Amino acid sequence: MRISMAGLSRLAIATAFLVPLGAPVAVQAQHAAAQRVERVRVIATGDLHGSLAPYVDARGYRSGGLAGTAAAVEQARRECVAPACVSVLVDAGDMFSGTPESDLTHGRETVDALALLHYDAIAPGNREFDWGLDTLAARVRGARLPLLGANVHMQDGSAIAWLRGDTLLRRGGLAIGIIGVASQLTPQATNPDSVSKLAFEDPATTVDARARALRARGARVIVVVSHTGVRCEGNLYAVATGAPADRCAGEALGAIGRLEHPVDAFVGGHTHQRAVIRLDSTLFVSSAANGRSITVVDIPVDARGYARREEAVASSRAVDDKSDAPHVAAIDSIIALATARATAYLAQPVATIGEALERKGGQYTLGNLVTDAQRWAGKADLAVTNNAGIHASLAAGVATNKAVYDVQPFGNILYKLTVRGDAVRAYLEAVVGADSITRHVSGALVTYDPSRPVGSRITSLRLADGRALSDSATYTIVMNDYVRPMVLERVLGEAVLDMSSLPMNDRDAFIAYLKQLPQPVRERSEIRIRAVSSSSTSTGTSR
Repeated sequence: MRISMAGLSRLAIATAFLVPLGAPVAVQAQHAAAQRVERVRVIATGDLHGSLAPYVDARGYRSGGLAGTAAAVEQARRECVAPACVSVLVDAGDMFSGTPESDLTHGRETVDALALLHYDAIAPGNREFDWGLDTLAARVRGARLPLLGANVHMQDGSAIAWLRGDTLLRRGGLAIGIIGVASQLTPQATNPDSVSKLAFEDPATTVDARARALRARGARVIVVVSHTGVRCEGNLYAVATGAPADRCAGEALGAIGRLEHPVDAFVGGHTHQRAVIRLDSTLFVSSAANGRSITVVDIPVDARGYARREEAVASSRAVDDKSDAPHVAAIDSIIALATARATAYLAQPVATIGEALERKGGQYTLGNLVTDAQRWAGKADLAVTNNAGIHASLAAGVATNKAVYDVQPFGNILYKLTVRGDAVRAYLEAVVGADSITRHVSGALVTYDPSRPVGSRITSLRLADGRALSDSATYTIVMNDYVRPMVLERVLGEAVLDMSSLPMNDRDAFIAYLKQLPQPVRERSEIRIRAVSSSSTSTGTSR
């Protein structure tokens, strides 16, 4: 009997060597059936943000970190026993930027450690672009990371040499296609100068085109890994699985809903939320930030290898002290070296804090202090920052570089804008028109009546020196590169007369500001955006 090897799939080749050629046809068929892949396991991580070491809270409870993440990943791999189960490992992006261990070398240790886990696909997050395209290219090439951004290309339409769009893997003879996409909103969530030469296309359109091409090449299972996320009503971190799609919204669900043909799993990130959501027949999953969880999706496949996506199941697994999975020694060694390098820097004192400054509620003293630092750094009339950019409290006593890093881990770029007073007022009307106050302001005191219509709620708007804001005057205002794009798009737009970046980021501004204050630092408690009843109606605005 002559057998043409070219005509056999890899699975058939393996079977040909394992089963005697003279065996009855029924025996060969039974053996092939026993060897076929029955399940594809997708192991997903995301939003690591350079968290090589675990987070340790005041109780000594440890969670997250790359060491624990690696252990959880390897445990999930061991559970997937071939030939019935094959696995792929993907990451939803934002690998680095956010901890001194990672930031001091622009992510070198982070990508070296990730490379040891042998990822199959990584989506580009907005933080991947923080240090510019050259640095990102060097990290991708140096660690041979499988970064996939199918919807990202140069403004002139040309491809990016180090950024692929998809990959076709063969596991146990089964063809698995993986498509990577970035958020279309990436330019609004990173240093705009870093991505000014790039174009970010609609993820849904891109996925449809790539999926068709992968299926034409033989892919039986299609997985999307993206840096797009969702936000849901209620506490999704606690309700990590089974969140109904009608309680959730976001770029990821929008993309899934626009697909012409469903994919078999859609992995997301960016919003830092643990989520398992079924939209029609497709599961969307995302993991908690800083390595605090991984997500495992099991997709059954039929006898022909096609995914039975409707039967797919997913679980969100916490990474914490309760895990007993063995660590990966080589990754632990990289983390130890990075931690040792950062220790001296982290231990340097910045200032003495007189009383604990807690991150609690909508308006708090620490938020005022952070915003004051930004106004001081820009020598501006006003400053505004987002509450979500303040990540930790400051304890009383000596505040070190580590303490400041915990408060502002990302080092956001600061911009100074010159605008007319009426534009400032319009922006602050948008702030007080929201369901809750999620901004801190420096250089102004704002009172508003929440019972009034949105757009006319402000009852008083005075500058720090007590003068009423004048609609016809011009003012300078500082904001970070997260707030700035939303403000420009939704409120200020053409009202901006001038704009420039500051020579220091928000964290460096906070450090410098704390150092020059009288010690110990005692910040006066003050509510700068205050709700009042309709009986208090002083406008405090000059028009």
